[in-house]
Amino acid sequence: MSLRGPPGKSTPDPGAVAAAEASLRDAPRGEDPGDRAVRLVELADLRRLVGDGTDPTEQGRTITLYQQARDLVDPDSEMSARILVGLAGSLRERYLAVGDPADLDVAVVLAEQAVRSRPPDSGQRLRGLLELGVLLYGRYQRARMPLDLDRAIELLGQTFDIPGQADRTACRWHLGVAFAERRAPDDLDRASDILGSLADDLPPGSADRHILLNELFWIEQQRAGPDDRLDAMERVIARGRHTLAESPDGWPERMQVIEAVGDALIRRGVRYRQPAGFTEAINLLRHGIESVPVATPGRAALEYMMARAQVELFHVLPQREILDRAIDAARDAVAESYTDDPDRLRFARLLAQLSIEHRRIVEGPMAVLTDRTVIDPYAAAVDALPFGHPDRPHYLVELVDLLWGGGGPGRDPRVLDEVVPLMTEAVAQTTRDAPHRGSFLYRLGTVLEQRSALLLDADDLDRAIECYRTVLDLYPPGSVERVDYLLAIASALSRRAGRTRDFRELNAMRAELEGLLPTLTADDPAGHNLRYLLATIYDEEHGDPDGGDLQRKITLLKELVATPLAGAPPDDAATSMLAVSLMERGRHVGDLGDTSTAISMLREILARTPIGHHDRIGTRANLAHALEDRFRQAQDRADLDEAVSLLESAVLDAGADAPDRPQADDILARALHTRYRAFGSMADLDRAVDNWEHAWRQLQDTFWALPVPYKRGQQSVWSSTYRRLVAALLTRAEARPEAAAECRRRALVVAESAKSRLLSDLVGRDWLPAPAAVEPLLERERELLRLLSVWDMPRVAEVPDAPSVRDRPDRLRELNQVWSRMEAAGPEAADYVGLRRGDSPDWDDLAEVAAEAGPDTAVVSLSFTEDSTVLFVLRAGWDAPEVVQADLPASVWVDAQGRLVREIARSYGRPGPAVTWHRRVDGLLQQAAPHLDGAGLILASPSGSAYQMPWALLADVGGWRGPAGSTPAIAMVPSLGLRLRQIRRSPAIDTDGVRLALVAGDPQGQLPHARDEATAVAALYDTVPLLGPQATRNRVLAELNRCAIAHLATHAQFDPESSLDSGIELADGPLTARDVLNLRTGLDLLVLSACDTGRVEISPGDELAGLVQAFLLAGARHVAVSLWPVDDAATARLMTRFHERLRHDGTTPAAALHAAADDLRAHVEHTHPYYWAAFVTVGG
Repeated sequence: MSLRGPPGKSTPDPGAVAAAEASLRDAPRGEDPGDRAVRLVELADLRRLVGDGTDPTEQGRTITLYQQARDLVDPDSEMSARILVGLAGSLRERYLAVGDPADLDVAVVLAEQAVRSRPPDSGQRLRGLLELGVLLYGRYQRARMPLDLDRAIELLGQTFDIPGQADRTACRWHLGVAFAERRAPDDLDRASDILGSLADDLPPGSADRHILLNELFWIEQQRAGPDDRLDAMERVIARGRHTLAESPDGWPERMQVIEAVGDALIRRGVRYRQPAGFTEAINLLRHGIESVPVATPGRAALEYMMARAQVELFHVLPQREILDRAIDAARDAVAESYTDDPDRLRFARLLAQLSIEHRRIVEGPMAVLTDRTVIDPYAAAVDALPFGHPDRPHYLVELVDLLWGGGGPGRDPRVLDEVVPLMTEAVAQTTRDAPHRGSFLYRLGTVLEQRSALLLDADDLDRAIECYRTVLDLYPPGSVERVDYLLAIASALSRRAGRTRDFRELNAMRAELEGLLPTLTADDPAGHNLRYLLATIYDEEHGDPDGGDLQRKITLLKELVATPLAGAPPDDAATSMLAVSLMERGRHVGDLGDTSTAISMLREILARTPIGHHDRIGTRANLAHALEDRFRQAQDRADLDEAVSLLESAVLDAGADAPDRPQADDILARALHTRYRAFGSMADLDRAVDNWEHAWRQLQDTFWALPVPYKRGQQSVWSSTYRRLVAALLTRAEARPEAAAECRRRALVVAESAKSRLLSDLVGRDWLPAPAAVEPLLERERELLRLLSVWDMPRVAEVPDAPSVRDRPDRLRELNQVWSRMEAAGPEAADYVGLRRGDSPDWDDLAEVAAEAGPDTAVVSLSFTEDSTVLFVLRAGWDAPEVVQADLPASVWVDAQGRLVREIARSYGRPGPAVTWHRRVDGLLQQAAPHLDGAGLILASPSGSAYQMPWALLADVGGWRGPAGSTPAIAMVPSLGLRLRQIRRSPAIDTDGVRLALVAGDPQGQLPHARDEATAVAALYDTVPLLGPQATRNRVLAELNRCAIAHLATHAQFDPESSLDSGIELADGPLTARDVLNLRTGLDLLVLSACDTGRVEISPGDELAGLVQAFLLAGARHVAVSLWPVDDAATARLMTRFHERLRHDGTTPAAALHAAADDLRAHVEHTHPYYWAAFVTVGG
């Protein structure tokens, strides 16, 4: 609706304006004021009729003419009223051009004066009423005051009811649009009647008629309102067709009418499922789109409407090509819209929704969007919404659904780094009392928990649990809504307890979960999930097998198997869990019936699992284990033969290079080894070794390309595989004397290959610092590793067409080429590549370590099989290691190390009860003594808890003797492979033969003996110590990069949850293992004279991570550290003697520490091992 004049306004000849101006100009001087006023008014009226109403300058001149005329006439005359009406109209036109509200307000006052000044039958009063009505309508449009609109209709109605008046057309126009603006049903009817009759009076095809038809169309839409009644929609469609039929293609408002008619046709089709309506809408919209150029304003809206019409037609006629056309139209709408277009969000949203619908039709209901050309416009449009917009959280959640769905196989874990911030923002922008806040928090918890599972991020799991807690607090106990959230938090707590082995929180919730069992049946989805969860909890807690949690788990699983969800196939997961639980009970109580029942269940699962499905491998493995159990119980060889046959098929199904092939090889090898032990066939032993060798090689070849969480899982497989392979090789060495040397050599290589080689990957998503020489290739190397690790997972077979899978061989080749170029850049670069790739030493490498150590050194590698401890002893010139083996599983060393801590480390030098820590390992240590006789140095590479033992004390207990009958010196290494890298590195810093030293002590002012110790050590090296507040992190880090010896006497702390956050305390904060990893130091010796600096975290697979490993990887050749909290005064004396020996005797760090310890223990007050055995040297 418009303030502008009505259609049908006559336009005078422009020459008339010129004639009027000439008449005014040529008028005689002293002309009668009334005559001059007439000339001025006539000229002003002509200028209004000729002008287009958009030039403020021309309007100003017209207003001046009226004002001049007004000053020449009697205020109460008819002419005065005419002038007031003309002046009000001119001010109205300037308001429309300029937008100054003052013009409109003055015009209203002038029109009211004109109306009040004339009698009811005056012609100028009628003009004044019409103008005042138009002005009040205009003020209503500006200020939206209903009284103005009501009064405008009243005044216009007065003029409408006077027959024969000259301005009846204008009155009809303005009254019709005013009624339409009020929008009451009766008003809309009157507006339609008034404007319809006016349109009927105009000739078809005229511009004025087009305007009226357009107004009538919008009125019809208002009359229909949101009502989807067929008659209302039909009236809108009919009126729209009529309007479009008479309007030319170039008509400015034609596209809006097409959009509105298209919308009505679509709504009619949706309401009544009429494909014809969609087809008509599509044809209409196509004509509208084709009739205007690309990038025309409004075209994007037609493309959007076209997409809507196509997708609704697709829902009636589900043909893929219709959906494809809908997606194309939505894509065009996004492409044609401007970045700041307010409608761009709905365009991009429709494109995303159609694209995900298409993918889910093709790929299944769990598909997500990966096409960034679809995702990015929607994400950008959502991002453009201002913070605080009420709909922004909902759009963020919808974006999460499109990007991630519910997670699942084939998902790119990197997407979670995009999804988690989106959900976090959605929650942050939702008010605490919003009804959907709980569901948003729950969704945030699920994506955090999924990221935690994929990336082993404990912080994510903790955040997820807090989200679930917050949601749970919204619902009181016993409420229906609480059940799902209770299951979610219990599941997350179960996962955390599985990692921390702390079940207190889970036990506190367990009672509430068990209390729900009677209220939720197994055939209810919530009851189904509850039983699964409790079964998992009972499994994690490993309760009493004779009547506790194992029995409860079996009862729940039997319910699940007997009562599947409505319409669901047999629950193979529950059946498999039940079979495994029955097997476990059968082992504990010797019930052959349980084992046989489990076998029957697993056979049924296997029979209905499709060939090629990844679950077949796991089912065959479980069935084989059950058959092996029954063989042990009934000694029927047929069971064992069937188990081997099943596992052979599983290996073939896995494929030669599948990521889970090592596990399949390992299981088969175990079954073959069991059959060898039962029946003595060397063929079985050889095949077992071959399968374990294949598993070992594949782990070697692919380990570096795996993502961190899968790598952690495979590290456990690696650990068990190497232990079994070592045992089998040693068994074959005994059974085949002619091959014994080769078997022992191979056993040592395998044992060392599994030790501490992946520190950088096992600490999370950090990268191993790289030397400067490889910087140009570093970005590509990391990108290739990322691409490979994303997809190298067991379930990748479910998305065989993924580009990352198809391209994997090419990426592997390219990565190896990159590494080859890196290795050519020098020794440091080669060392980086070897560590990054996870290179393991071969026999020649181990022989090189022994040769470099010299004839007076015995290299000792301590490793474990599943039920024994193996000591390999190697000396320079030997063609194979000697082997000492005892029935001591790794758990014995865990117990011995724990007892040692209690009896020695925590004794603080005070005599205590009987010493028991070494009783179970004495025999092994004493058996090793003849193989070590005469060695002045033991280079020890222990596994697991044995690494955290004081080997000088072990040598004492075992009676090991050096050349002069004294105990040998001890040097530790995390692995012989790391020692090999140290040997091949550049020598330590040396400036004119003088070794530069850094000494720091007592940074926090709490250790007076440490300050004395630092001062004494610094004097030996002619350097100035950093004492107290001088020992800052930046100062120490800078000095570490340019000195050969560093001695740091301060406190230290070990973080068992995150070993690389362990560190030594300096004046302004800790120097952590993470800080050290960023160094490329040339230290020859680092002494960490503090408490617990040598403690480590033992990850799956005997991986070691701690401060010492960080320094060794950073380039230090020797590190001296403590294994327990040490005595301040005794340590100061020990360290002073250590450096005196090192400085004046020119001996090795290991020999210097050995001699210093002997000196210390010679003092009666320091004979206890607590004082002299705490420190060890690591690194050769």
